[in-house]
Amino acid sequence: MSNFSTRKGLAIRVFQQESINTKLMTSLWNCIFEIFKENIKVRSFDGSCFWTEGMLDAVQKCWTDFFYCEYDNFPMSPTNFINAFKSKFFKLKWNEVYDLLEFLAETLPESFKKKCNLILEKEYSAYRFVGSAILEIINGKEILSVESAMQSPFYLVNEHIEKAVKLLSNKENPDVQNSIKESISAIEALIRIITKNKKGTLGDLMNHPNLQLHPSLKEGIKKFYGFASDQGGIRHSNKENSISVGYSDALFKVVFCSSFINYMISKLGDDNLVASQ
Repeated sequence: MSNFSTRKGLAIRVFQQESINTKLMTSLWNCIFEIFKENIKVRSFDGSCFWTEGMLDAVQKCWTDFFYCEYDNFPMSPTNFINAFKSKFFKLKWNEVYDLLEFLAETLPESFKKKCNLILEKEYSAYRFVGSAILEIINGKEILSVESAMQSPFYLVNEHIEKAVKLLSNKENPDVQNSIKESISAIEALIRIITKNKKGTLGDLMNHPNLQLHPSLKEGIKKFYGFASDQGGIRHSNKENSISVGYSDALFKVVFCSSFINYMISKLGDDNLVASQ
């Protein structure tokens, strides 16, 4: 249930884009601290604390590869490390905080990203974890769609979607055009795999005997695919009258291409997918 101020319209919530307020910063710190705390053990014979094996590797990597601190100055005591980490954490710029979350997500349990996303949603952040990258806001169902496409039965498809997401994850300078190219390449890879034809086209896929799509749906998919691949001269850099594309266009296309991939895989079913490999 929302609090009194929110119900009365006295607390105006604005998405935090290119900024992080104190509430969000504190909530993220509490999440990180909880993970740290869960991975500290106590020696029975003297009561001293030490990291679990996996966490020791993670915090050492963070110390040297993210904060770029000297290894010989690494605080071996978990308490000392947490104090030093906290001091550095609260001095980070907004984009550096998200860089740190991505860095930690590489070594921490999957639950870390889920907890972060709950906090980011609650505190009206404009960003969410999608896979191991943080992107500007998309809703929960879209996140699931992209993550599902990143775990398809086909390695090449997964790789292109992952690259498309990574290219958008740079908060200050996302690579929009190459992200769109990777999204389209994911569909092209799927087409080649399912049609068993290196020169297979979307039309070949649409006519797959086991798809049985309505003609109007086929035409709609073809037209949208043409829009997605040609807008702004993405596929043809010298194309006249091209329209400039931005982050929102690229993000939309990652989501669309992921949804299309999931839909095709679902429609064809496991037997056809196995036969296609």
